[in-house]
Amino acid sequence: MPPSHDVLLKQAVDLAKANKRAEARELILKVLQQDESNARAWTLLARITTDIDERRVALMNVVNLEPFNAQAQEALAKLEGQLAISRSLGEDPTTPKRGGGCMRRLIVALILLMAVTIVTIFVYIQINNNENSSAFATDTAVWVQRTQTVQAIALLDAATATAAVQAIIDVTATYEAVPTQTFTPRPTLPPENTATPTITPTLTQTSVPRPEGLPGQIIGWGGRAASNDGYFPVIFISVNDGTIQQVSGSNRGDQVSAVSTSRIVYRRFFPDIFANELSVVDPITTFSTLLGDEWAGTGTVFTETAWPQFTPDGRLLVFSAVDAQKNRGIFVFDSQRAGDKILRITPADGFNYDMPTISPGGTTVVAVRSDGISTSQGVDLVKFDLLTGAREDWTTDGDATIEKMPRWSPDGKLLAYVTEDPETGNGDIVLRTIEGMITIIPVTRTPDIDEINPVFSPDTRYMAYASNFIEGYNIFIYDLLTNGFSQLTFDDEMYFPGAWVE
Repeated sequence: MPPSHDVLLKQAVDLAKANKRAEARELILKVLQQDESNARAWTLLARITTDIDERRVALMNVVNLEPFNAQAQEALAKLEGQLAISRSLGEDPTTPKRGGGCMRRLIVALILLMAVTIVTIFVYIQINNNENSSAFATDTAVWVQRTQTVQAIALLDAATATAAVQAIIDVTATYEAVPTQTFTPRPTLPPENTATPTITPTLTQTSVPRPEGLPGQIIGWGGRAASNDGYFPVIFISVNDGTIQQVSGSNRGDQVSAVSTSRIVYRRFFPDIFANELSVVDPITTFSTLLGDEWAGTGTVFTETAWPQFTPDGRLLVFSAVDAQKNRGIFVFDSQRAGDKILRITPADGFNYDMPTISPGGTTVVAVRSDGISTSQGVDLVKFDLLTGAREDWTTDGDATIEKMPRWSPDGKLLAYVTEDPETGNGDIVLRTIEGMITIIPVTRTPDIDEINPVFSPDTRYMAYASNFIEGYNIFIYDLLTNGFSQLTFDDEMYFPGAWVE
C-alpha cells in the first residue's frame, strides 16, 4: 500500500471518530479508486457506511481478499441473516420503515422465543444446582494441587538457588531514567543457555483466600461487557479489600498501563468503526483522549497502536503499532525528548513485533517476535538494547512454545511472561532471572486453565495475573516469598490486571 493511501485512511479514521462519516467515506473511496484490492479500505468502508448494500459489497470484498478474516465473515453472515429476515417479512431491507404490522409480528415472535428460552434456562438451573456446589470445591482443590511454585528453587544447586532467591527478594533498587538513543541495528547475538529446572508440586492448600493487608491498587479492565466484543471499562481495584471502581465512563477497551492513578493509558475500542487506538483516560472526569495527540505534528505515521507500558518514572512509554509496510513494530514515546518524541526500536526485517515490555531504567526492551510477510520461524522473545542497538534472541523454539505478554519487574531483575500451549491455547506463567546464571522458573502448570497478564507489585514481592480457574477471568495474586496464592476478584465476570500502583 502506498504511503499516501495509509495517510488517507488514517485521516478517514480520524474523521469517522469525529462523526464526519461522509467526509471519511470520500477519502476511503478515493483510495479504492486507485487500489481495488486494498482490504483495509474495504474494511473501513464496511464499518462507516450507512448504506446496507454498500456495506454488504464491502464485506464481500474483504472476505474475498482475506479468506481467513473471521471478523469479516461473521459480520457478513450476520448481515445476510438480517436481509433474509427482512425479505421473509416482505420488506425492502434497504428502505427505512415507519412501524407497521411486520415489525409488530417480529416483536411478538421475539417475545415468544424469549419466553421459551427463560423456561429452558430455569429447568437447566434446577437440574444443575446440586452439582455446582460440590464441583466448586473439587475444582479448587484440583487447581491448587496442579499449580507449581518457585519453592522448587530449593531443588537447584546452591549457586543457582542463591542467585535466584537474591533476584526475587532484593527489592531495594532505585530507578533512574536513562535517555534513549537512536536505534542502530547490530548483529544478532547467540541465545543464552536457558535450561529449565525440574519442578515438583508442593502446594497443599484446598482453598484460595482473599489477600490481606496488601497495599496499592490494580488498574486494569473488566466487569460485565456491554456486548460480546471482549472490551471492558477501565477499572481501579483496591488490593486490600477488592473494591472495584469504573473510571472510563462509557468508553471501553483493554491493555491498560499506568504510572499512577492519574496517568493511565489503554487501548480504546471505537465500536462505530471497529477500530482500536491507544488513549489516555482521566479517572476524575472519565474522559478519554487519543495518546497520539501528544506527538501530533511530528510526521510519524502508524495505526493500530497497542500494548502500552510505562517506565516507573512515566517518562518513556513503549508500545506496538502497524507501519506503512503493514508490519507491526515496537516504538518508544519519550515525553521529555526535544524534537521527534517517537523512536522506532525494531528493524524492518519482515517480522512482526508485539507485546513489548521496557526495563525500569528505560535501556532495554523485550518483545514478542512472530512471522511477518516473508518469514517462517514462529514465535519467540527478543531483547533490544536501546543504548547499543544490539539485538538478542531470548528464546529460539519457534512455535513449540508460544511466548507472550512479557513483563519486567520493577527492580529490573526478573521477567515474567506467559507460555501458551499451541494445541489448547491456554497459558502458564513463568519467571526468568535477568542477571547471572539464567534460570527459568514455572509459577503455574495447569494445562486446562488459562493464566495470563502477569503484573508485578511496586516492590516486586507480589505478582497479579488473570485466570479462568472457575468461570470468566478473575485476578489472583502470587507471593514470590511465601509461594502463597490469593484471589482478589470473585465472580463470573471478566477482570484483567494492567498495572499495580501505590
